[in-house]
Amino acid sequence: MLTGKQIEKYLSHLGMKPHKADLKTLNELVKSQLIKFPFENISKLILQEEEQLNSLVEFDTHLNNSIEFGLGGTCYPCNYYFNQLLKHIGYDAELHGSRMGKQKDVHLVSLVKFNSDIYHIDVGYGAPFFRAIAVNSSPIEIKWGNLFYKLNCLNDTEIDVYIEKKNERVHGYAVNYTPRQISHFTDIIADSFSPGSEFMKCLRLFRFFDDYGIELKNNRYIIHKGNNSVEYLVKNINELKEVAANDFQLPNIPVEKAVYILQERKHTDIFEE
Repeated sequence: MLTGKQIEKYLSHLGMKPHKADLKTLNELVKSQLIKFPFENISKLILQEEEQLNSLVEFDTHLNNSIEFGLGGTCYPCNYYFNQLLKHIGYDAELHGSRMGKQKDVHLVSLVKFNSDIYHIDVGYGAPFFRAIAVNSSPIEIKWGNLFYKLNCLNDTEIDVYIEKKNERVHGYAVNYTPRQISHFTDIIADSFSPGSEFMKCLRLFRFFDDYGIELKNNRYIIHKGNNSVEYLVKNINELKEVAANDFQLPNIPVEKAVYILQERKHTDIFEE
């Protein structure tokens, strides 16, 4: 559990001073968290390389990396520590595993029970979920550039969350209604640091702003705004640093270090066509 001082520092970073656990505050917390903590694997690559990390990053490191470098993380630290924050404030928040295809519990989300409703919260997926989404109101559709993010209750055991592009499903996950403790994910988190895992062989960064967002995958980044998604090519590390500083507005994020790790340790050149 997070200490009172850790919660205080966390809330200060979010720019929040919640007075009560109501729905308005919950939505404000979700939005602030999504904006302050980008979805990225830069911190994952660096922590594994420099500290041989193969477990959940410590909270103080997670928060300080956000304050100092503008980092966030993947689903495990972002959703777990946000879940701890919600519990401290007084929300009935539980952790839930999600399957992707046949892989069980490879994604982590929170479900919050409030006023007889259940709300889906995911601040660790690189998705524009700026508010708590009432599961009972599904199906839900969120337009983001040329993408559609959809949520639908499949049955009494799963919630289907997925992304559509040109009427084709391009990614997604199914939330299991059975609550889990973070210890349930210990082996799964360790496996996510293995050389062949998805986020150890590419560069990913999602940054959200009030009315638009940017995503980076290796040497290409896309700006999603209104009904449009525009893609750009990054040719080298200097251009990537400029894009990170100017377009993503993250001047201190250590992209150069992450690229070096991918190139020298993982033998992955993100600038190859």
